[in-house]
Amino acid sequence: MLQSNRATSALIALAAAVAFAGCSSAASPIGALTSATVNGSELGGSAGLRMLRRATSPTLHGWLSPEARTKPSIYVSDYDASAIEIYPQGKSSPSPIGAITDGIGGPLGNFVDAHGTLYVANGSNNTVTEYPRGSTSPSVTLSTGISGPISVAVDSKGTVAVGEFANQTILEFPAGSSSPTVTITLLTYPEGLAFDHSRHLYAAWNQNSSGFVGRVSRCQRLQNVCVDRGITEGQSGGLAIDESGDLILGDQANKAINIYAPGSTTPTRTISTTGHDPYKFALNKGEKRLYVADINNGQVITYDYATGSQTGTISTGLQSAWGVSLDPPAKYGP
Repeated sequence: MLQSNRATSALIALAAAVAFAGCSSAASPIGALTSATVNGSELGGSAGLRMLRRATSPTLHGWLSPEARTKPSIYVSDYDASAIEIYPQGKSSPSPIGAITDGIGGPLGNFVDAHGTLYVANGSNNTVTEYPRGSTSPSVTLSTGISGPISVAVDSKGTVAVGEFANQTILEFPAGSSSPTVTITLLTYPEGLAFDHSRHLYAAWNQNSSGFVGRVSRCQRLQNVCVDRGITEGQSGGLAIDESGDLILGDQANKAINIYAPGSTTPTRTISTTGHDPYKFALNKGEKRLYVADINNGQVITYDYATGSQTGTISTGLQSAWGVSLDPPAKYGP
Protein backbone atom coordinates (compact mmCIF):
# COMPACT_ATOMS: atom_id res chain seq x y z
CA MET A 1 0.00 0.00 0.00
CA LEU A 2 1.47 3.33 -0.98
CA GLN A 3 1.88 6.07 1.55
CA SER A 4 -1.04 8.44 0.94
CA ASN A 5 -0.11 11.81 2.40
CA ARG A 6 -1.71 14.86 0.89
CA ALA A 7 1.20 15.89 -1.29
CA THR A 8 1.73 12.48 -2.88
CA SER A 9 -1.90 11.65 -3.61
CA ALA A 10 -2.84 15.09 -4.85
CA LEU A 11 0.17 15.45 -7.15
CA ILE A 12 -0.34 12.06 -8.79
CA ALA A 13 -4.06 12.70 -9.25
CA LEU A 14 -3.26 16.11 -10.72
CA ALA A 15 -0.72 14.69 -13.16
CA ALA A 16 -3.15 12.00 -14.25
CA ALA A 17 -5.85 14.58 -14.90
CA VAL A 18 -3.49 16.80 -16.88
CA ALA A 19 -2.39 13.84 -18.99
CA PHE A 20 -6.03 12.89 -19.53
CA ALA A 21 -6.67 16.39 -20.84
CA GLY A 22 -3.97 15.95 -23.47
CA CYS A 23 -1.43 18.22 -21.73
CA SER A 24 -3.44 21.27 -22.77
CA SER A 25 -3.55 24.60 -20.98
CA ALA A 26 -7.32 24.55 -21.35
CA ALA A 27 -9.53 23.51 -18.45
CA SER A 28 -9.37 19.76 -17.85
CA PRO A 29 -12.49 17.57 -18.09
CA ILE A 30 -12.25 16.88 -14.40
CA GLY A 31 -15.70 15.42 -14.11
CA ALA A 32 -14.53 12.39 -16.10
CA LEU A 33 -11.73 11.59 -13.66
CA THR A 34 -12.55 9.83 -10.40
CA SER A 35 -9.19 8.41 -9.29
CA ALA A 36 -5.56 7.90 -10.19
CA THR A 37 -3.45 4.80 -9.82
CA VAL A 38 0.26 4.08 -9.49
CA ASN A 39 1.44 0.47 -9.51
CA GLY A 40 -2.13 -0.64 -9.06
CA SER A 41 -2.84 1.41 -5.93
CA GLU A 42 -5.51 4.08 -5.99
CA LEU A 43 -4.30 7.48 -4.88
CA GLY A 44 -6.24 10.56 -3.85
CA GLY A 45 -8.63 11.12 -6.73
CA SER A 46 -10.90 13.44 -4.76
CA ALA A 47 -8.02 15.52 -3.40
CA GLY A 48 -6.60 15.91 -6.88
CA LEU A 49 -9.96 16.98 -8.29
CA ARG A 50 -10.41 19.62 -5.58
CA MET A 51 -6.98 20.98 -6.48
CA LEU A 52 -7.84 21.10 -10.17
CA ARG A 53 -11.09 22.97 -9.63
CA ARG A 54 -9.32 25.60 -7.58
CA ALA A 55 -6.34 25.83 -9.91
CA THR A 56 -8.46 26.46 -12.99
CA SER A 57 -10.51 29.20 -11.27
CA PRO A 58 -8.16 31.96 -10.13
CA THR A 59 -9.68 34.25 -7.50
CA LEU A 60 -6.99 36.95 -7.44
CA HIS A 61 -5.56 39.56 -9.78
CA GLY A 62 -1.88 40.42 -9.97
CA TRP A 63 -0.68 43.50 -8.11
CA LEU A 64 2.48 44.92 -6.56
CA SER A 65 2.81 47.46 -3.79
CA PRO A 66 5.80 49.83 -3.85
CA GLU A 67 7.30 47.73 -1.05
CA ALA A 68 7.16 44.60 -3.22
CA ARG A 69 9.27 46.33 -5.88
CA THR A 70 12.06 47.45 -3.57
CA LYS A 71 12.17 45.33 -0.38
CA PRO A 72 13.40 41.76 0.26
CA SER A 73 10.45 39.52 -0.56
CA ILE A 74 9.00 36.06 0.02
CA TYR A 75 7.20 34.25 -2.81
CA VAL A 76 4.64 31.62 -1.79
CA SER A 77 2.99 29.20 -4.23
CA ASP A 78 -0.72 29.32 -3.40
CA TYR A 79 -2.04 26.40 -5.43
CA ASP A 80 -5.66 26.79 -4.41
CA ALA A 81 -5.74 30.44 -5.52
CA SER A 82 -3.57 29.85 -8.62
CA ALA A 83 -1.33 32.68 -7.49
CA ILE A 84 2.09 33.53 -6.18
CA GLU A 85 1.55 35.56 -3.01
CA ILE A 86 4.29 38.04 -2.09
CA TYR A 87 5.26 38.96 1.48
CA PRO A 88 7.96 41.14 3.06
CA GLN A 89 10.90 39.48 4.77
CA GLY A 90 11.77 40.26 8.38
CA LYS A 91 8.26 40.18 9.85
CA SER A 92 6.88 37.42 12.08
CA SER A 93 3.31 37.47 10.70
CA PRO A 94 3.20 39.64 7.56
CA SER A 95 0.36 40.59 5.25
CA PRO A 96 0.69 40.29 1.46
CA ILE A 97 2.40 43.11 -0.44
CA GLY A 98 1.65 41.73 -3.90
CA ALA A 99 0.53 38.78 -6.00
CA ILE A 100 1.29 37.25 -9.41
CA THR A 101 -1.46 35.50 -11.38
CA ASP A 102 -0.54 36.02 -15.07
CA GLY A 103 0.68 32.68 -16.45
CA ILE A 104 0.13 30.91 -13.14
CA GLY A 105 -1.80 27.64 -13.08
CA GLY A 106 -1.60 25.44 -9.99
CA PRO A 107 1.82 26.65 -8.76
CA LEU A 108 3.92 24.15 -6.82
CA GLY A 109 7.68 24.64 -6.43
CA ASN A 110 9.22 28.03 -7.14
CA PHE A 111 12.76 29.44 -7.24
CA VAL A 112 14.55 32.80 -7.35
CA ASP A 113 17.92 33.07 -9.11
CA ALA A 114 20.82 35.39 -8.29
CA HIS A 115 19.37 38.10 -10.57
CA GLY A 116 16.05 38.17 -8.74
CA THR A 117 14.11 36.34 -11.46
CA LEU A 118 11.29 34.18 -10.13
CA TYR A 119 10.67 30.75 -11.72
CA VAL A 120 7.37 28.94 -11.09
CA ALA A 121 6.52 25.27 -11.74
CA ASN A 122 2.85 25.37 -12.79
CA GLY A 123 1.38 21.94 -12.15
CA SER A 124 -1.96 22.43 -13.86
CA ASN A 125 -0.90 24.21 -17.07
CA ASN A 126 2.35 22.28 -17.64
CA THR A 127 4.69 25.25 -17.78
CA VAL A 128 7.55 26.95 -16.00
CA THR A 129 7.09 30.73 -16.08
CA GLU A 130 9.80 33.32 -15.42
CA TYR A 131 9.22 36.76 -13.85
CA PRO A 132 11.94 39.40 -13.66
CA ARG A 133 12.11 41.23 -10.36
CA GLY A 134 9.25 43.75 -10.13
CA SER A 135 7.15 42.15 -12.88
CA THR A 136 3.78 40.39 -12.66
CA SER A 137 3.90 39.12 -16.26
CA PRO A 138 6.15 36.28 -17.44
CA SER A 139 9.10 37.17 -19.65
CA VAL A 140 9.63 33.51 -20.63
CA THR A 141 7.32 30.50 -20.59
CA LEU A 142 8.83 27.02 -20.91
CA SER A 143 6.42 24.31 -22.01
CA THR A 144 8.15 21.94 -24.44
CA GLY A 145 8.27 18.46 -22.94
CA ILE A 146 6.89 19.61 -19.58
CA SER A 147 4.03 17.68 -18.00
CA GLY A 148 3.02 17.98 -14.35
CA PRO A 149 6.03 19.94 -13.03
CA ILE A 150 6.34 20.15 -9.26
CA SER A 151 9.79 21.66 -8.70
CA VAL A 152 12.26 23.98 -10.41
CA ALA A 153 15.84 25.09 -9.77
CA VAL A 154 18.25 27.26 -11.76
CA ASP A 155 22.06 27.19 -11.76
CA SER A 156 24.41 30.18 -11.78
CA LYS A 157 24.56 30.20 -15.60
CA GLY A 158 20.82 29.95 -16.21
CA THR A 159 20.30 26.20 -16.67
CA VAL A 160 16.73 25.38 -15.62
CA ALA A 161 15.96 22.00 -14.04
CA VAL A 162 12.34 20.85 -13.78
CA GLY A 163 11.17 17.93 -11.64
CA GLU A 164 8.16 15.83 -12.64
CA PHE A 165 6.99 13.56 -9.83
CA ALA A 166 4.39 11.44 -11.60
CA ASN A 167 6.46 11.09 -14.79
CA GLN A 168 9.54 10.21 -12.71
CA THR A 169 11.75 12.49 -14.79
CA ILE A 170 13.88 15.62 -14.46
CA LEU A 171 14.28 17.91 -17.48
CA GLU A 172 17.18 20.33 -17.95
CA PHE A 173 16.95 23.38 -20.20
CA PRO A 174 20.29 25.11 -20.99
CA ALA A 175 20.29 28.88 -20.60
CA GLY A 176 18.22 30.48 -23.36
CA SER A 177 16.84 27.17 -24.65
CA SER A 178 13.10 26.57 -25.00
CA SER A 179 13.55 22.80 -25.21
CA PRO A 180 15.18 20.38 -22.78
CA THR A 181 18.46 18.80 -23.87
CA VAL A 182 18.75 16.39 -20.94
CA THR A 183 16.10 14.09 -19.49
CA ILE A 184 17.10 12.34 -16.29
CA THR A 185 15.17 9.09 -15.85
CA LEU A 186 17.37 7.43 -13.22
CA LEU A 187 15.60 8.87 -10.18
CA THR A 188 12.05 7.79 -9.37
CA TYR A 189 9.48 10.29 -8.03
CA PRO A 190 11.75 13.35 -7.87
CA GLU A 191 10.70 16.09 -5.44
CA GLY A 192 13.28 18.73 -4.46
CA LEU A 193 16.04 20.14 -6.70
CA ALA A 194 19.11 22.30 -5.98
CA PHE A 195 22.31 23.28 -7.78
CA ASP A 196 25.71 23.75 -6.18
CA HIS A 197 28.23 26.44 -7.16
CA SER A 198 29.85 24.04 -9.66
CA ARG A 199 26.45 23.69 -11.35
CA HIS A 200 25.95 20.05 -10.44
CA LEU A 201 22.33 19.16 -9.78
CA TYR A 202 21.22 17.57 -6.52
CA ALA A 203 17.84 15.84 -6.46
CA ALA A 204 15.72 14.55 -3.60
CA TRP A 205 13.70 11.63 -4.89
CA ASN A 206 11.69 8.68 -3.60
CA GLN A 207 11.77 4.91 -3.90
CA ASN A 208 8.38 3.25 -3.82
CA SER A 209 8.71 0.17 -1.62
CA SER A 210 5.67 -0.33 0.62
CA GLY A 211 5.71 3.43 1.10
CA PHE A 212 8.02 6.12 -0.15
CA VAL A 213 11.64 6.17 1.02
CA GLY A 214 13.48 9.44 0.45
CA ARG A 215 16.93 9.52 -1.14
CA VAL A 216 19.25 12.11 -2.66
CA SER A 217 21.59 11.97 -5.67
CA ARG A 218 24.14 14.28 -7.32
CA CYS A 219 23.94 14.50 -11.10
CA GLN A 220 26.75 15.60 -13.39
CA ARG A 221 26.30 18.89 -15.19
CA LEU A 222 23.79 18.52 -18.04
CA GLN A 223 24.11 14.73 -18.08
CA ASN A 224 21.89 11.78 -17.30
CA VAL A 225 24.54 10.53 -14.87
CA CYS A 226 23.70 10.57 -11.17
CA VAL A 227 25.39 9.17 -8.05
CA ASP A 228 23.41 8.21 -4.96
CA ARG A 229 24.63 9.93 -1.77
CA GLY A 230 23.73 6.98 0.47
CA ILE A 231 21.05 8.86 2.44
CA THR A 232 17.69 7.30 3.30
CA GLU A 233 14.85 8.89 5.25
CA GLY A 234 11.09 9.32 5.17
CA GLN A 235 9.39 10.71 2.07
CA SER A 236 11.41 13.59 0.62
CA GLY A 237 9.76 16.87 -0.30
CA GLY A 238 12.26 19.71 -0.32
CA LEU A 239 16.01 20.11 -0.77
CA ALA A 240 18.48 22.95 -0.28
CA ILE A 241 22.26 23.31 0.05
CA ASP A 242 23.84 25.81 2.42
CA GLU A 243 27.17 27.61 1.95
CA SER A 244 29.00 24.97 3.99
CA GLY A 245 27.81 22.25 1.61
CA ASP A 246 25.31 20.80 4.08
CA LEU A 247 22.34 19.09 2.46
CA ILE A 248 18.99 20.19 3.90
CA LEU A 249 16.31 17.55 3.31
CA GLY A 250 12.65 17.55 4.21
CA ASP A 251 11.27 14.38 5.77
CA GLN A 252 7.49 14.51 5.34
CA ALA A 253 6.90 11.12 6.95
CA ASN A 254 8.60 12.10 10.21
CA LYS A 255 7.71 15.81 10.15
CA ALA A 256 11.29 17.01 10.25
CA ILE A 257 14.02 18.75 8.30
CA ASN A 258 17.36 16.97 8.46
CA ILE A 259 20.73 18.62 7.87
CA TYR A 260 23.56 16.42 6.56
CA ALA A 261 27.21 17.51 6.63
CA PRO A 262 29.12 16.96 3.36
CA GLY A 263 29.65 13.24 2.82
CA SER A 264 27.54 12.22 5.82
CA THR A 265 24.70 9.71 5.51
CA THR A 266 23.21 10.50 8.92
CA PRO A 267 21.88 13.90 10.02
CA THR A 268 24.21 16.12 12.02
CA ARG A 269 21.12 17.87 13.36
CA THR A 270 17.37 17.92 12.88
CA ILE A 271 14.78 20.69 12.92
CA SER A 272 11.50 19.31 14.25
CA THR A 273 8.40 20.45 12.36
CA THR A 274 5.87 18.54 14.49
CA GLY A 275 2.33 19.57 13.58
CA HIS A 276 3.44 20.75 10.13
CA ASP A 277 4.11 19.06 6.79
CA PRO A 278 7.50 20.31 5.47
CA TYR A 279 7.17 20.33 1.70
CA LYS A 280 9.31 22.96 -0.09
CA PHE A 281 11.60 25.38 1.72
CA ALA A 282 14.29 28.02 1.23
CA LEU A 283 17.02 29.79 3.19
CA ASN A 284 17.31 33.57 3.30
CA LYS A 285 20.42 35.25 1.94
CA GLY A 286 22.27 35.31 5.26
CA GLU A 287 21.20 31.72 6.07
CA LYS A 288 19.72 32.88 9.35
CA ARG A 289 16.14 31.88 8.58
CA LEU A 290 14.60 28.81 6.95
CA TYR A 291 11.17 29.32 5.36
CA VAL A 292 9.09 26.13 5.14
CA ALA A 293 5.90 25.66 3.11
CA ASP A 294 3.50 23.63 5.27
CA ILE A 295 0.99 22.09 2.86
CA ASN A 296 -1.32 20.62 5.48
CA ASN A 297 -1.99 23.92 7.24
CA GLY A 298 -1.66 26.33 4.32
CA GLN A 299 1.13 28.31 6.00
CA VAL A 300 4.78 29.16 5.71
CA ILE A 301 6.64 28.54 8.97
CA THR A 302 9.93 30.33 9.65
CA TYR A 303 12.69 28.77 11.73
CA ASP A 304 15.99 30.00 13.09
CA TYR A 305 18.33 27.92 10.95
CA ALA A 306 21.01 27.60 13.65
CA THR A 307 18.78 26.69 16.60
CA GLY A 308 15.72 25.18 14.89
CA SER A 309 13.32 27.33 16.92
CA GLN A 310 10.19 28.64 15.21
CA THR A 311 10.32 32.40 14.66
CA GLY A 312 7.14 33.21 12.74
CA THR A 313 4.17 32.15 10.64
CA ILE A 314 2.91 33.43 7.31
CA SER A 315 -0.78 32.72 6.74
CA THR A 316 -2.64 35.98 6.08
CA GLY A 317 -4.05 35.96 2.57
CA LEU A 318 -3.08 32.35 1.84
CA GLN A 319 -5.46 29.62 0.73
CA SER A 320 -2.62 27.07 0.53
CA ALA A 321 1.18 26.93 0.63
CA TRP A 322 3.06 24.52 -1.63
CA GLY A 323 6.31 26.29 -2.44
CA VAL A 324 8.42 29.17 -1.16
CA SER A 325 11.44 31.17 -2.35
CA LEU A 326 13.16 34.40 -1.37
CA ASP A 327 14.51 37.50 -3.08
CA PRO A 328 17.38 38.00 -2.56
CA PRO A 329 18.08 34.25 -2.42
CA ALA A 330 20.69 32.36 -0.46
CA LYS A 331 23.96 31.69 -2.28
CA TYR A 332 24.53 28.45 -4.16
CA GLY A 333 26.27 25.75 -2.15
CA PRO A 334 30.02 25.21 -2.62
